[in-house]
Amino acid sequence: AMAEAPLSFEPGTDFQYSLSHDVLAAVIEAASGLSFSDYLKANIFDPLGLSTIGFRLRDQDRGRQCTQYEYMEESGTRKLLPETDNQFRLSDRFESGGAGLISDVDDYITFADALACGSAADGTVILSPEMVQLWSANQLGPAARAHFDAWPRPGYSYALGVRTRVDLTKGGPGNVGEFGWDGAAGSWAMIDPYLHVSAFFAMHVKNYGYSYDVIHPHLRALIYGELKE
Repeated sequence: AMAEAPLSFEPGTDFQYSLSHDVLAAVIEAASGLSFSDYLKANIFDPLGLSTIGFRLRDQDRGRQCTQYEYMEESGTRKLLPETDNQFRLSDRFESGGAGLISDVDDYITFADALACGSAADGTVILSPEMVQLWSANQLGPAARAHFDAWPRPGYSYALGVRTRVDLTKGGPGNVGEFGWDGAAGSWAMIDPYLHVSAFFAMHVKNYGYSYDVIHPHLRALIYGELKE
C-alpha cells in the first residue's frame, strides 16, 4: 500500500516524519528471510541478554506493566488509558519497524549502553563504532533542516532515524555527535559514543509537551554538567 502512494518529495531533499522505518522492517524481512521480531531477537536482544523486550507482552510481565495516561491540555488533567490502547498493534502479524516494542528500563539501558560504549559489559558488540558513527551522522541539508527545526529540537538535526547533536550554541549543554530519540509517552534515550555515556528516562504520559520541552533538556544538562565537573 505504501509503495503505491506517490512520494512527498525527492528522497534527500526534505524531511518528513513518516512510516519509512516500517518499510525498512519489511526490507529486513525480505533480505533475512526472518520475521522482523526474530531478526531483532537473533541479532540484538539475545546477544545482549535482553529478556523482556519484544512486540508482545509476556504473561509473566503483565503485573509489571506501568499504567499509561494521556495529558489533557485544556483542563490540565490526565486521563487513564486502557491497557489495550496500542495504536501500533495493527494485527497479530504486524511488527512495526518504528514503534511498538515493549521493554523494561533495565533492558533499554543495557541496549543504549552497548551503543555508547562500543560493547556490552561482557564484550558483546552489536554494531561496530564505524556503523554507530554512520547511523548518527547528520543527513539533512539546509532546506530539510528547516522543517526538522520546527519540532523543535534546538541544536539537533536528523540522522538515520535518530536526532543527532550538531550545534552546541543552541539547546544547552551537550556534545556534538550525541544521538537518540524520545517516545510518544515521554520516554527519552541519549547515547554519546564519544564520551561513552548513555541515559534512559522512562515516562508514561502521552501528549505532554512539557516532557520534551523542559524535562529532557534538563536531564541532558544535568548529565553533561556533572561530566564537566
